[in-house]
Amino acid sequence: MGDDEERLFGQRPLSALSGEHRREGERVTHRRPHAPGIVALALIAAGLIVALTLLLAPATTSMLAELFGTAHPSAAANAATVDAALTPASANWYTFTSWGGGFRVDVPGVIGSSHGYFIDDGNGQGVDMYYLGATISSPLQQREARIWVSIRYATKITNDNICPQGGVAVMIGSGKARVPAWVRDEGRIAAVNLVLNGVAIEITLDSRDDSQPALAVYGDIWRHILASFTPFAGLSRLSTHPCG
Repeated sequence: MGDDEERLFGQRPLSALSGEHRREGERVTHRRPHAPGIVALALIAAGLIVALTLLLAPATTSMLAELFGTAHPSAAANAATVDAALTPASANWYTFTSWGGGFRVDVPGVIGSSHGYFIDDGNGQGVDMYYLGATISSPLQQREARIWVSIRYATKITNDNICPQGGVAVMIGSGKARVPAWVRDEGRIAAVNLVLNGVAIEITLDSRDDSQPALAVYGDIWRHILASFTPFAGLSRLSTHPCG
């Protein structure tokens, strides 16, 4: 111990790190730090932690709300923000609401996503939903668990072209809320593209199996998704023209 220990740690001997010591003859006694001083330091540290928590809590809450889609829509609901949510619609379906895209649509109830992502250099966003281990209690849910559903929107197109790219012209939605769109059959992937109030939107269903065409195997699920598409009422059209 002694000199070798000082060289190893570069400062005082390890035995001295627990408090001051002095020799009284052959006996070594230790002088412990004053207890009230420790209590005072602990109270100061606790106060700093509380202050930092109160300071950062609003920003942290907002960030998590945006990431996981729990933020409430603001008055400017047609602004392109990271703002979406999943809410139960029935035993087999959830409603996906995109305040930034200005629409809601049903998705299979046993799929979901832990996060979204930005596209087109931050001018849009998307989410990929797939089976995450939810309880399956019906034959329909067993089929829903095999597919992926992706939803993306953007107010400007740069590197991810989600504009209508041919296919079959259809009307999606129901009742007076129906809107024009284009549906493409790409084998294992079925896609619908449209422009709504200055926002380009794409929804795809992927069977994840080249031997299972999406429309042939999951046509009933796809038709439900298209029929459930609902634009928000009363939104003003954006001045953006993502698709020309």
